[in-house]
Amino acid sequence: MTEQKEDTKPIDLSNAILTAAKNRITEMVETAFQSYPMALYDVDQDKKNIVLLTVEHKQPHVFELLLDLKKKDLIKDTVFCEVDCNGDSALHLAAKKANFNWPVLGAASQMQWEIKWYEYIKNSPLGRRLLFVRNKNGQTPDEVFTESHADLVKQGEEWLIKTSQACSVVAVIMFLSILTSGCKERDFRHALPWKLLPGLSAFYLSIATTLISFTTAHFYIFRDQLISISSSSYVMACLLSTIESFLKILEDEAVRISDDPKLKTTQIIKRLSQSVVIGDWKEVLKICKEDWGVLNIPITQSKDTVLHLAAYNKQEDIFEQLPEDDDGVISALLKENTEGNTPLHIAALVGSVMMCRNIIDRTDSETRLGSRSRNKEGETPLFKAALHDKKEAFLYFHSLCGPGVGYKHYCTRNDGETILHCAISKEYFGEHFHA
Repeated sequence: MTEQKEDTKPIDLSNAILTAAKNRITEMVETAFQSYPMALYDVDQDKKNIVLLTVEHKQPHVFELLLDLKKKDLIKDTVFCEVDCNGDSALHLAAKKANFNWPVLGAASQMQWEIKWYEYIKNSPLGRRLLFVRNKNGQTPDEVFTESHADLVKQGEEWLIKTSQACSVVAVIMFLSILTSGCKERDFRHALPWKLLPGLSAFYLSIATTLISFTTAHFYIFRDQLISISSSSYVMACLLSTIESFLKILEDEAVRISDDPKLKTTQIIKRLSQSVVIGDWKEVLKICKEDWGVLNIPITQSKDTVLHLAAYNKQEDIFEQLPEDDDGVISALLKENTEGNTPLHIAALVGSVMMCRNIIDRTDSETRLGSRSRNKEGETPLFKAALHDKKEAFLYFHSLCGPGVGYKHYCTRNDGETILHCAISKEYFGEHFHA
């Protein structure tokens, strides 16, 4: 008799861990990670890794687990910064409307939870750096959120209006701010719920006061009743006058604060941030030309400046128009964000030789390419270009750095990995890595 061998197939842990992440099976994710840590770096057919799939399917427990692994240095930051085949980052996917209903009633509440999830990812340790990244359709995460939730915003607006119109005349005054508001998607997070709350309070208060009025009407035969009604009217009129005066004081104070010179910098940052978000780089350049010193002001939580964000978005014209021999501009070009990346690191990451050359020409090349050019992971601009397979940028830095004595310094980072290690792990087998 011939022995029959069992057909045992190895379990595909990479596929298992991605499936578990999508379905919020945190135990399976932990088990798969312990058995095969490299599974966290695998991607599906759409080039979505475990972070992208977790965010897309809105699984907070799995995302918290991944953040915990990051804090323990068990996975690298780069896992959180990858993009899929459409150029969508984790923040782009968080901005898209869920394909299921959150466990709350009403379109307005659904919208509020959508905003909460988007803000949760945006405020995560690595979320802010993705705020201005554009996908292959040229959209930022905020633009994706607005487009994806247009129908839900309309449904939420209709729900709020119907709720407001169902209330009594006494409460209608409180609801006018809702009826006349634009009902933008961001308003569903705080503004509209807080406007709805006093309206509902006034509605129930009107019911209570109606009952009181109905009861007291039975005692109209008492002469003192007329005095009480008059007194109540006077008290109400006095109260409304006090409120109006108080609101006037607040308005005057707001005008006074807006003219305070100390807030000019804050206003400039707001103008810059708004212009960057909507992609109005002509306005950004206009603001910078008014005072090149604003290039040194961090405008994101990751301490990215305008030049960092311009490099991320390949705005080469910004760098071409930077004045030479300007101390403020040079200082801005040396500015590091929370990861230790300068605008030159970002220019290398996106592969823009033009931006790299403009930065080098305006600063000392030895300063920019030497020891001070290393970010917190010890990566130089040359290493950054190699890591992301930016051949032209790599060759440009190669022509400045080596080969020669000290060339190894540019090609190695803190963990000991070289550009050759990265080329092999990323499967970059271009000619520029053969040496």
